Amino acid sequence: MCALFTMMTVGCAAWAEPLLGNADFGATVADDANWPADWQVADEYRGLYGWINDDGYSENSSLRYLAAQPGPAGPVSQTVACKPYTEYVLTAALKSDGTVLPMVRVLATDLDQVAVTVESGGDQVWTVDTARFNSGRSATLEVQLLGDRGMVQSGAAPVGTSGFDDVQIYPAAEAPAEVRARALFTPPGANIALDAPYTFSPGPIAGHCTDPDDGIQLTDGVYTVGYFWTQKTSVGWKSAMPAVITLDLGEVQPIAGLSYNTAAGVAGVTWPSAIIVMVSDDDEQWAAVGDLVRMSAEQIGPPPDTYATHRFAGLDLNTRGRYVKLLVAQIPYAFVDEIEVYRGPDELLAAEPGGRAVTDPMEFFRESRVFSAMLARMRTDLEAARNALVSARLDRPERDRSLAEADALAAEIDALPFGVPEGFRTVHLRPTGTGAALSRLRPADGVGRRPVGPADADAGARRSAPVRARAVRADDAQRVPRGGRQPHQRHRRRVAGDRWRDRAAGRHQPRIRQRA
Repeated sequence: MCALFTMMTVGCAAWAEPLLGNADFGATVADDANWPADWQVADEYRGLYGWINDDGYSENSSLRYLAAQPGPAGPVSQTVACKPYTEYVLTAALKSDGTVLPMVRVLATDLDQVAVTVESGGDQVWTVDTARFNSGRSATLEVQLLGDRGMVQSGAAPVGTSGFDDVQIYPAAEAPAEVRARALFTPPGANIALDAPYTFSPGPIAGHCTDPDDGIQLTDGVYTVGYFWTQKTSVGWKSAMPAVITLDLGEVQPIAGLSYNTAAGVAGVTWPSAIIVMVSDDDEQWAAVGDLVRMSAEQIGPPPDTYATHRFAGLDLNTRGRYVKLLVAQIPYAFVDEIEVYRGPDELLAAEPGGRAVTDPMEFFRESRVFSAMLARMRTDLEAARNALVSARLDRPERDRSLAEADALAAEIDALPFGVPEGFRTVHLRPTGTGAALSRLRPADGVGRRPVGPADADAGARRSAPVRARAVRADDAQRVPRGGRQPHQRHRRRVAGDRWRDRAAGRHQPRIRQRA
């Protein structure tokens, strides 16, 4: 292979600038008007890719992959300098023909590892993906554009068409507002847990990532590059319920928020169902101030069916304490590479820590698991009742009234005060009243279809896994009804018309959509 790479030298004063050159494919090389400047490809793959000026995301130009017949394949690439141990954001506009699935991946070249990937879900309109990553100790990054994600394994070019536009890497703190909007994490204050000592129970044991430095790696400021369970910079547990981590901040500190960076999605590793946070001044009396999984529910995160990292965060804890305890429900495996605690205003030192007073953290964890299972079971039954109403042969007014009552019941469930009734064994929703419709729905206890257990809480967490935001160009935003959902299926409103027709020049405001 004779691929050549262009090195962009970035001075110390320019780290806030985007890293990639010709990100919008607007410029072409002087001796080839059909190839974008700054991007390289091996000669044998040159025929698969080309510059076009009749269909782009922000402007008319873009890079198109077009294979009329199968053959060998490789990426288009650009190599750039980066700052080690720095948070960056990859953003790319991708377009598929519905068959081939374009992918952008970033390699940390000094580590010979994949730092992050974004890929199309098969959308036949321009769709923007963003993903945050840390450069680790690498000082250079190689960005690869692949016409189809299968090329990584097969090295073969499938027949089909895909497109790339506006591929860029930004320092996370300097990313444009439209990139950062709801998709990125911004700490509310300085990280006061950096290099803080901590203890854990049980001791970590998870194969390849376990090493003698597990006792310092969660607060050393170093984020893992590559699969968490194969990297020594991660800490992992197997069958720990919960994994308990207690940080010592050295003195009572005002705490604005906290974050927990983990990974999951493949190899039997699932996302945590709960990360309970407690604070204490003396390591004896505790206050439970929140669940990072529930507090992160509105943040943008990865899909549940592919490998990804995600930072679970609570940014408005507004509490205080010297000790911070995390009780993590993530089985069968749990992995974390960094925990950060963010300093809040000094006024918090004079205020009560808030939350729920706790004398026995493990007992509180068990009670909260049962309570979460109760809520998950009621939400499951409510969802089943709602589906029955939608599919039932009811008059429109009757169905609308019943669905409105179901919505009201959902609000009641969300507002239930914390606590498990004495002698509690099971709970389910049951319809009351008369009539063909499920016109009266209220939570009720008693002998149910099966006892409630922690699996209900885990199932509820899987259903409420973090979502990912995508932006769709405004002139591609015609809507048609969405079809029925299938497990793990990517859901989007489809767009009618020819997806590859010429687009008018000019910038468009993206609309953010969520994908389950």
